[in-house]
Amino acid sequence: MTLAVDERFRKLGVGSSLLGHISTFVMDNRAESIYLHVKSDNTNAIKFYKNHGFATDKFLPNYYTINNERHDAYRLSKKTDWHVRDSHARPSILGRVLGLCKGNESDDEE
Repeated sequence: MTLAVDERFRKLGVGSSLLGHISTFVMDNRAESIYLHVKSDNTNAIKFYKNHGFATDKFLPNYYTINNERHDAYRLSKKTDWHVRDSHARPSILGRVLGLCKGNESDDEE
């Protein structure tokens, strides 16, 4: 997935809103961490993600090829807190899909 906000719409909360929706989706599906990659010279994006709780955890030399030129990147990560959410929260999307599949299998056996 690529997350980008056109320069005309930056500093309006669009990126934060998108990242918030992605974080909710990830936690709803019980992922322990979120990982992303950013060009090492994209200081604005790195600052944005760090302000949202991400930390740089790996340097990736020559990660991107853009116009036949190699560019370094950083991997950033953030732990989620899905496990501290209310245990009575609705099941994850993946859990519901698996539950439906399991239900269909038992229907076929009868």
